Amino acid sequence: MREHIPAVLHRLEQAIPASARQMLKRLMPSLVGRAHHLALAAAPGDWAQATVADGPLRGRRFTCRLRFEADYIFGTHEPQVTIWLERHLGAGQVMFDVGAHAGYTALIAAQIVGEGGRVVAFEPNSANAALIAENITANPDLSRRVRLEPLAVTDRSGTALFDGRETTGHVADRGSAVGTVSLDGFVRATGLAPALVKLDIEGGETLALDGMGEMLSIRRPALIVEIHDAAAHERFRRDQVRARRCGGKRGGDDQAQETGSSSSLTVRRIASISCGSLSR
Repeated sequence: MREHIPAVLHRLEQAIPASARQMLKRLMPSLVGRAHHLALAAAPGDWAQATVADGPLRGRRFTCRLRFEADYIFGTHEPQVTIWLERHLGAGQVMFDVGAHAGYTALIAAQIVGEGGRVVAFEPNSANAALIAENITANPDLSRRVRLEPLAVTDRSGTALFDGRETTGHVADRGSAVGTVSLDGFVRATGLAPALVKLDIEGGETLALDGMGEMLSIRRPALIVEIHDAAAHERFRRDQVRARRCGGKRGGDDQAQETGSSSSLTVRRIASISCGSLSR
């Protein structure tokens, strides 16, 4: 029963008129935060499956660590990414989710592309890949639209060491051996050409970009890139990629703004999310 706690909390909040909710949050933020903390502290700390209470996956079953990842169940996980998916992805198209984590974004994309579209979820972390598979299976109407590839996306196909820690990780000089693939190679091998690519690979985005030059110049997909380090930030600046920041983890500013000029990579558009130590 504890897996229902986040959903019940959300429904109780929604029963309060919006104006009253905003007033409570403004006048008594600590009280509201404490109520959330107490409710989520009672939720399971390990993996549990629950029904998504709101947001783009409302009514679907999703497995996560409810105590720490309740934003999946509340439907509030990375709303700026959901907005870009809805703007730049359509029925019958292909989407690549590189660094798919638990499969939340992949499932949203699968709903958007419909029966005629495909979503490829790249995830080299074995625990995450198993979680994606579970979440795909829990939503059978979407399962034929999502293809899971337990590979790390880099600049070449082969193998690399992957430093995986719980639900995250990155290609490094230590760790477990994983298969790697370049997106150019994957497109040539499968014939799947994405209309949109999301990159969230813990600092590996520069390697991934090096392996997708052909796809970018010919297919010109939209990109959503989470920038984790200064090297990636410099790469975007140097190549003068036309980027639109769509929110992020620093500063709390979710308003889009231009961050570059015309693209030498000839992509259509990039939504970039800065995090870590990067300055806004």
